[in-house]
Amino acid sequence: MAAWLNRRKSMMLFAVVGVFVAAAVIAGIVVLLNQPRESDYQALNDSQLKSVAQTRKELIPTLNKYLADYKAAYNATGSIQSASDRAKPSYEAFSKARTAATAAIKTVADNRTANDASAGSALALFADAHQAEVDYLSGLVEDYPRYTAIFARKEKLCSDIFIGETSDLAERQQKLDQAVTDCYPALTKLQQSAHASYAPYAHKAERRIKKMQEYAASTAKAEREFTALTSEVEAYQKKVSEATARNASEQELNKLTAELKSVNARISESRTGFDFASKRYLSTVKEMPSLYSDVYDKDVPAKLKNLSKLIDVRTQVLQLVVDDKLTSKGE
Repeated sequence: MAAWLNRRKSMMLFAVVGVFVAAAVIAGIVVLLNQPRESDYQALNDSQLKSVAQTRKELIPTLNKYLADYKAAYNATGSIQSASDRAKPSYEAFSKARTAATAAIKTVADNRTANDASAGSALALFADAHQAEVDYLSGLVEDYPRYTAIFARKEKLCSDIFIGETSDLAERQQKLDQAVTDCYPALTKLQQSAHASYAPYAHKAERRIKKMQEYAASTAKAEREFTALTSEVEAYQKKVSEATARNASEQELNKLTAELKSVNARISESRTGFDFASKRYLSTVKEMPSLYSDVYDKDVPAKLKNLSKLIDVRTQVLQLVVDDKLTSKGE
């Protein structure tokens, strides 16, 4: 019995060792299969990198076509849905270009050179840079209707924050407070897009509009104070005139005069606060259109330029690595 148990233990031990050996062999085969060959570097050099460059060229033209078509369609119809329907062919053209670019980038990223210690890092950085550009352009397209709707008068989102003539500043404050009830939710949705150009703009716009509310409240309060203080001045002027007419004592006249000066000082202080808030309100209102237009006039071109520079650098680095590998393998 004991001999049988010993033989069984030996057999089990051999079986376990066999499993480990088999696993090691399989792992070795997998590693060997994943090692890049000269053909992998050649594929990168001959076709895959060129495919990424070629598909990239289609992105900006198709994006610009969609933006132009959507804007024209919205101006003609005043409807987001109608504009989206009319611009659908150009949207689909961009989507096709985006899919092709992403597929080309993935082909490069999946190349077995990614398993090479030196080439792998350069390849990953190359793929990341190109995909970052695709994602940025994609975000511009996907959230463009939401961005353009912010100040479109037909949408009534934030366009009503520009208050026209009112009977007094209290009415202006009231109308502004009503206007932001639809504006802030629209800006919040644009912030949630997390797009590198739209989201920061939405945050800036929200801060500016909140400042407008503060300045509107300050000027309305100053106007109320000025009206009340003006009435006080008139009352004191009347008291001084009456006291002078009845030959009031110098002490009484001095007291009335001092009180009148105090009211005038309060009027001056209130006026200073009013002037500051009024100027800031007007300057903020004037800033809003340029803040909106700067997204495409300044921010988008700057970010595309930075992305392009990054792509150029990482392409050069990867190309140098590939050339070096092909040269060394050819020797």
